[in-house]
Amino acid sequence: VYRWSGDSTLSAPGYVERVLEWAYVTLGDPRYFPDTPGGEEDALRGGVWTTKEFAGLVGDLFKRLFRVYAIIYSSFFRVYESLGMTAEVNSSFKLFVYFCLRFELVQGREMEVIAPVVGPVREQFERERAKWG
Repeated sequence: VYRWSGDSTLSAPGYVERVLEWAYVTLGDPRYFPDTPGGEEDALRGGVWTTKEFAGLVGDLFKRLFRVYAIIYSSFFRVYESLGMTAEVNSSFKLFVYFCLRFELVQGREMEVIAPVVGPVREQFERERAKWG
C-alpha cells in the first residue's frame, strides 16, 4: 500500500498510474513548462524556473518518479525479466539516477528503499564524477 497526498492509499499499480497521470498533467502545464515558441524565454524572464514553488514541484516530480522505479524493482521486475526487458529498465534507471544525483533531486533516504539497486549505480556515478575534476 502506497500513500498519495493526504490520507488516500493506493496499491502499487494504482500509485504508478496516479504518479504517471500527475506527471503528465504537470509536465503539460504551460505555466511551468511552456510549449509555445519563445515560452522558455518568457519563463526565464518571469523567473518561474527560479522560484521555490518550481523547485518544490520538480523535487516532487523526481521523488515520485523515483518511487515508481522502486515499485518496478521491488514488485514487477520479474515481469520485465520474463519479457527480456531488464537491459532497458536498468539503462533507463541508471540515467534517471545519474540525473538525480547530478542535480541533487532525490534525497538519499528516498534512495535507500532500493539500496541494493541504487548502490552500484551511485558508486559508478561517483567514479565518473571524480573524472570530471
